[in-house]
Parts: sequence; C-alpha cells; structure tokens
Amino acid sequence: MELLTVTLAASQTRHFAKAGRYFEIIDSTYAVNVAFTGADGGQSDTMTGALSGLFIEGAYSAFALTNGSIAQTVTLLVMENSRGGSRRQPGVVTVIDAAKKRSQNQQAFLGPFTQIVAAGGQNPTLQLFNASNSGVIAYVSRVEFYSTAAQLVRFGHNDTILSTITGSPGNKYSGGVAGSLIYANQSMVGTPANFAYWGLYLCAANATVRLDFPEPIILPLGRALVLQGATAGGDLGGNVEYTQEAV
Repeated sequence: MELLTVTLAASQTRHFAKAGRYFEIIDSTYAVNVAFTGADGGQSDTMTGALSGLFIEGAYSAFALTNGSIAQTVTLLVMENSRGGSRRQPGVVTVIDAAKKRSQNQQAFLGPFTQIVAAGGQNPTLQLFNASNSGVIAYVSRVEFYSTAAQLVRFGHNDTILSTITGSPGNKYSGGVAGSLIYANQSMVGTPANFAYWGLYLCAANATVRLDFPEPIILPLGRALVLQGATAGGDLGGNVEYTQEAV
C-alpha cells in the first residue's frame, strides 16, 4: 500500500510508471482525469472528471493524471496486489469553502462601471464585455446601478462592444491581476446593437438598485451585460461582481 501526494499545476499531466491492481483518489479539491496503461502498453481504462472517493480495481502497469484549469494537490492510494484503505476519521475535518477558494485562486472580481452622463437627447449606456479572445467564461453574481435622477434602467445583453473602454474589474485577491472582462460605455440614441432584455427596473434619484442572482448570469466569449438609462441626457453608474474560469 502506498499513499502518493501529487501537486498538479493547471492543465498539467503527470505520468507514473507504477503498476498495481487498485487505485483510489483519497483527496482532491477539483476533478482530475486518469488514464491507465495495461500490460500490453495500451490504454486499459480511464477515470474522467474524478473526485475524491472514486476508485478502480484492475491490473495496470502505469497511469497518468491530468488536472483541470486550477492548480491543486491530490492524494492517491495505490496498491499492487490487493485492495485496502483507511476508515480513520481525521481529528479535524476541513470543509472546503468554494467561494473563498475562488478568491484565493484569483478568479473573483469586483469593481465599478465609470459613471456616464449622456449628451442631450441620448441615453447613458454601460457594459461589461467578454471579448471573444479573453480565454475565459464569466459568471455574474451581482449588479448594482444608480443615478442622480429617477429613471427606468434597461438591463440586458448583447454582443457588440460600446465605443469607450474604461478598464476592467479589480481582483478580490488584493493586489491580484485585474479581471479579463472589459468595462465600456457610450452616450447613444436607442439601445445598443443586438440588445436583448433581461429586465426593466425603476431607479429612484440618488438611490442604488441591487440585483443578486441565485443562479449566475453567464457571459461566454463575445457576450456582454448591458445597463442603459431610459432618460435622455441622464446619468448612470454601477458596480458588478463576478467570477471567471478558463474556457
């Protein structure tokens, strides 16, 4: 019986020339893929999207671990001739806080849109855009918006970036790299190209409207979240909170 503790970088594959008849994942935070090699040198079996607690019985001459998009440490139980394990309960049980883990891995972001005052006869429009080459998919959990005058605010999505780019949301890991998504705004007549509604909200003067999403809004490559004040010549600002992961 052997316990192997393996550190894996994001998307890393590690090969082990170790034969056995029993294999179990004792501890892993995120899923891994395992490919087993048989005595003839060909692939004998696989485990796809495997997490701790999964095991396999059957002869193999070697195996390879492939990690997902987040670095982690994995502990394996490998046995040569029989099966076995441990029923011992650890003295301290660690519950993984997924939200904290995302912040630690610099996948969580928070920041303000640049407040815009529209030109006369035009509408203030804000956007959080996920460019087609960003390499990430975004999950928006919260949006806030505010205005100095009461107005209806259009909330929706589109696929065309606005004219003025103003930066990116900050990392929840203090000092971390800014998010991959882009803030943009524009003073414009009517709604942006290819705009589709998610909702219409009344914002009181000098008040903030907060939208929390039990199921996150998903922005794949090339898609954007849009806020637009319906009052011509009005102003609009806001904040957004989201997480991202590699595509």
